[in-house]
Amino acid sequence: MIGNSQERYGPIPTTERIETNDDNCPSIRSRQSYYTIREENATTVQIIVQTSNFRQTLEVVECEREKIEQRPSDRQCFENLGLHSFSMRATCEETTATRSLLVYDPLKDQVMEKNYTISVCCSCRVTHK
Repeated sequence: MIGNSQERYGPIPTTERIETNDDNCPSIRSRQSYYTIREENATTVQIIVQTSNFRQTLEVVECEREKIEQRPSDRQCFENLGLHSFSMRATCEETTATRSLLVYDPLKDQVMEKNYTISVCCSCRVTHK
């Protein structure tokens, strides 16, 4: 997964703060071109194809943990819905999606398409207590 569980290298991302109200899940959106990636538990770094004529950018959205953790411990997203009276709890969690990138495989000396899992939004998830 591109994000916290993988090493990534490249320029400093363009970051945009997404405005939300107190009931929602605050998040940070960044768009950037990645140059290399090491998958979780992998021993080799993969080279992501980037040229002046062919840019592969990804938009990654992560929950803004700092803001979420500042809430009182019993505070939930969308708390005004009264879910606690139904023995339910709402928490902010990252939702992922699969994106394809072209990577260079030096062992095979070829470019190939590879799928990666990235965080695409921070959502309020409802579960039973």
